[in-house]
Amino acid sequence: MPANSWISNLADAFVNNALSALGAGGRALENPGEFLRDDLPDGTDGLTLWIQDRNRRACRRHARNEAAGLYSNLGALRRPRYGHCRPYLDSINEGPTSSGSYGPPYSGGQCSILYKVFFTSTAVRKSDGAVVDTQTDFSIFNGPILGAISCEGGSCGIPGLPTPAYISWIISGSLSDSGEIGGGQKVTIGNKRYIAQGFSGSSTLFRSTLQINSVTPNQAGQPDNCGSPPNQYRPPTFPPNLPPLPPPTIAPPGGDGSDDIFVDPDGNVVICENGDCTTPIPPGSGGGPDSGGGPGEPDGDPQETDPNDPDNPNEVSGCAEDGNVLTGVQIDIIQEPPNYQGLGNIYYRSCWVWMGPSSGLLDMVSDGKAIESGQFVIPDSRDCVCYKVRANPGFRVSVQAYSRPKEE
Repeated sequence: MPANSWISNLADAFVNNALSALGAGGRALENPGEFLRDDLPDGTDGLTLWIQDRNRRACRRHARNEAAGLYSNLGALRRPRYGHCRPYLDSINEGPTSSGSYGPPYSGGQCSILYKVFFTSTAVRKSDGAVVDTQTDFSIFNGPILGAISCEGGSCGIPGLPTPAYISWIISGSLSDSGEIGGGQKVTIGNKRYIAQGFSGSSTLFRSTLQINSVTPNQAGQPDNCGSPPNQYRPPTFPPNLPPLPPPTIAPPGGDGSDDIFVDPDGNVVICENGDCTTPIPPGSGGGPDSGGGPGEPDGDPQETDPNDPDNPNEVSGCAEDGNVLTGVQIDIIQEPPNYQGLGNIYYRSCWVWMGPSSGLLDMVSDGKAIESGQFVIPDSRDCVCYKVRANPGFRVSVQAYSRPKEE
């Protein structure tokens, strides 16, 4: 059902008011984290009180999504846009218990020998994020051990895998059945061995994750000099028992407080009143008069990075046509390094993205560190005209710029 004009006006206030830490994008106030954390003084106007309160509630919804593992691949990519939330969440003891970081998921496990893989499997109740079961165990696998993934829904697009709604996997490069102890159903796809580990519960109640703790050679004296796997992004963790949110207590101007704000699995903000909801709003998508014109049209032809280009190896750049503003770039991954292990269609550190008001004034866009192939990357400010994209070694990407006429 389309949102009525009143709730649409509320959404517009949330998105385009410079006080909205999660809405206004490049027009947000100088220190949005402090604005969210600190209570407003007596006499503050009603609109400002409402904007702060609904931003805070969106932050708390975000924390609960993280704790319950509810984010989709797109939602995971939008984590950085909730960075303003941390001072406020920390002040009410709902902040992350660990920060997201890049690093090897474990050490060793890259040679063609037997390894003992110690792991912890955790089952989390989706409704409230409570941990209902944790088991630490080990199994023995032929190396190389490539990593662990969490597989949500069906078979994750991999033919032949069993289909409980949530299941965790250790991925091993071996074609052999030997040396595998326990581990459930096994499927070989290409040169990889997929081994189910310890969870096949109800699709609506629980989510299971698998953490590899250590990988050690199973037999003394075997060489283990094949190096560590490539770095992976480790998302932040949040407290597992966050309480349900109470109803809002601050009403917007002209309203009775029956509106509320939600964060969907894609990381979008949705504002509702009595069952009437806005369309999903990407966090940080506001920014004043240039923010309402949509993505515009393709600007020029797609460009592909070329590692053998003598002038700009593995890099493409350009500017919007005269009189236009750059609305973003769409990036497709067209080549990845051999044996690269991404997370489904998500690629970490595949490329770096810059946008800015001229070719000599470019700012790095944080979204570039984690890309879904085909993703549309949006500028962090409304005044961008030029862009640059550089693929990391082993990757090649195709870049399509979009622009629209500047508004007078």
